[in-house]
This record gives sequence, structure tokens and C-alpha cells, in this order.
Amino acid sequence: MGAVLCSINQEALAEKVNEVVLKRRWKDLRKEHVDEIFESIVGSKHGHANLGECRRFFDRAGYKIFGQYLGRLMNQDKMERFNFMSNDGQLSSLEVWRCFRKSCLEIWDESHYHQDIEVEMRNPQDKGYSNLQKIGEGGQGGVYLAKHSGFGKVVLKIYTKGDPNAGGIEELIDEFEALKMMEDCPWVMTTIDIFQDQDYLYSVNELLPGGDLASIRQNAKKSWVDMNEKWWLKIFQQVLTGIMKMHHKCIMHCDIKEPNIMVKNKSFREPVVCLIDLGLAQASASPGVAGGTPGYRPPETNRNNKWYPKGDIFACGVTFFQLLADRVPNEDTGALGVFQEGAEDLNDVARFVATRNLPIDEIGGSYPGFAKILSSMCEKERNKRYQAKTYLQDKIFEGVPLIGADYRAGRGWWPC
Repeated sequence: MGAVLCSINQEALAEKVNEVVLKRRWKDLRKEHVDEIFESIVGSKHGHANLGECRRFFDRAGYKIFGQYLGRLMNQDKMERFNFMSNDGQLSSLEVWRCFRKSCLEIWDESHYHQDIEVEMRNPQDKGYSNLQKIGEGGQGGVYLAKHSGFGKVVLKIYTKGDPNAGGIEELIDEFEALKMMEDCPWVMTTIDIFQDQDYLYSVNELLPGGDLASIRQNAKKSWVDMNEKWWLKIFQQVLTGIMKMHHKCIMHCDIKEPNIMVKNKSFREPVVCLIDLGLAQASASPGVAGGTPGYRPPETNRNNKWYPKGDIFACGVTFFQLLADRVPNEDTGALGVFQEGAEDLNDVARFVATRNLPIDEIGGSYPGFAKILSSMCEKERNKRYQAKTYLQDKIFEGVPLIGADYRAGRGWWPC
């Protein structure tokens, strides 16, 4: 039986989705329905679904949960946006569920519903955070070092309510839940808590004392580290593993760059790194609000303002080329990235991304092993790029130990 072709009552759907959002029931709905429905269509909950089968899933799940057949919401473009792991272009049960959830949320968002999600009303002192010391200021709010009796030293981010740059509680919850999904992965930042009071939103994360990759050359030089190919490979392997683990959970980062990769320790001879800033991370970025950083965004995202999983691969390739070539953008020095140099505006940056190849000869002498893999990651056509798990199987990583899996932060709360 094919998908049911019928019109969708968007207002009624948005109203029912709003109820799910308010009660934060997506996880429960997945447990209650997804495997059963998926297996009834594909024959196995561990199989993969083609486009027609995905549409049937949308129909059955839509009718079961929201009382409407929703097969019309599924199309080939969404198949590509949610194909995180398979090489056959088909979707797993988790991938098709994420696609279903996102498609419903897009209609809910278009209907201008505003949820009033319950998040604990407490101030930092009541929550046990003390000795606040400001260590930074970002576009979204202040960053503070704090102490907690259970977690030890942590980073407390404070966002002013009503500040348009800070976003709202919905965005904070989205990032918190994305990070919580990754709590078994050492190469993605650990998040601890979110709460609010009358004036501020608060996010608590693990302390990452080693700085970011934008400053790792400077820090490594101070420690007299030999930044040879194997040293860089250990870092590169951790970043790719973090991306692979995120994609396993059907989460894209959507803003991979040097400042969004942090060092968890202060041993620059053996740095343990992790991805941070999942504010843009989601099952798939909605059309029109893709975000990301010019010069790292892949050609397809510049064209249609949508992120696909292999967009993270492109951004990772740009990041590592710039690290190896010592071309990391720097506002203080005026240094520009490989696709930013010579651009007069953002249109020029997008054009350079689409037409300019990586100048691999800049790193070929010092790091010959990287030339092939970085060129592949920065292919202009996304179907010519591979998934993170494929790159991790490259012979360049043979004999390179994956470090960080047993790293413990704070006072033992690190969830490995």
C-alpha cells in the first residue's frame, strides 16, 4: 500500500505539535511508536527505508500521533538532509523519526506558536554555584568560571532575557538536549544543567581549560611541542570521531570551525579535544535559517541555505587545512581564511567557496599525508565527499591511537 495522498490541515497539526512541545514528549513518542511502525513497513527495526517507505512511515506515524496522514511532508531533498550514516541513500528508523519530527516542527514554527516550556526557576546561588569570575563575553552573553560542590569548577553562561542576540529558552533547551544526547561521547562538550530566573537564562557546562584550536599553535609552541603530522592526526581523529558520533545521533553541528573545537586539558603534547557550541546543531537546519560561518559553509548551503550532513565534513576540511597552513582567521591580526582572503563581501566568499580549490601545495611539504583526505572533504559537490566514519578508516590513521576516551573531567561526573 502506497502513501496516502491527502491534504494536510496545518493549523490542526500545529496545535497538536504544540501540545507535544509543551509537554516535551518527543522522546516518549519515539519509544511508544517508532520501532513498531518502522518494522511494520520495512520488515526490521534495524533496516533502512527508501523514499516510498519513508512516506508510508510519515502517514502511519502522523495518523497515530496527530490524527493526520503526513506522507506529503516527505521528499527526496529531506532524504538527503537526514541521510547521516548509510551509503545507499536510505534512512534508518532514527533518521526517519528525526525527519518526521523536524517536518512537524517546521509547520508548528510557521504557525507562530510560542511555547512556554517549564524550566527550573532558580538563581546560581540557590543552585549551589559560587565564586563567579567573569572570563569572557560573547555575542549572546557573559561567560563565568564558577564552583559547585558536586561538579567542581564549571563554566556558567549567563544570557539576558530579552536580548535579541541571546535567543530564548527554546534555543537554550534545543542546545541542552542536543548536548545531552551526546553525553556518552568524550569528543563533544559535556553539558550539566540549564535554569532561569526572572532576568536571566543560565547554562552550565564542563570547564575546558586548554583554549580553542584557534590558539593551539601558540599554546603548543609555548610548551615546545613538535607539531608534526602524527600530532595533528591525533587531534584530527578526535574531531572526526566527534562528528561521526553526532551523525550517529542524527545531529549536525552546522558551525564547525577552529573556535568551536576546544582543548579539554592543558597537556598540549597530548591534547584531548571536543566540539562545542551546538546552538545551531539540530536534526536538520530549517530552510532559511541555516546559519554557519562564511568561508566554512559548503557550496550547497550557500546556494539553498540548507545544511546536509556532509556540510559538516566540508567545514571540518576547511578548519584543518587552515590549522595546518597556519591560516586561521584572526580579527586582531587581520588574518583571513582560505575562502575569505580577497573577498569584498559575503557574495565573494560564497563564490570563492564554490570555485576556489584548497591550495594543497601549502601543506604538502610538511604534512603530505593530509593532502588527499582534505581535498576530498572539501569537494564542491557533496556527493563526492564521504562520511566521517569512512575518513576514519583511511590508512592515514593506521597506528594512530585514539585518545580521550577515558578522559575524566571535574570530580568524576564525566559520563563515559
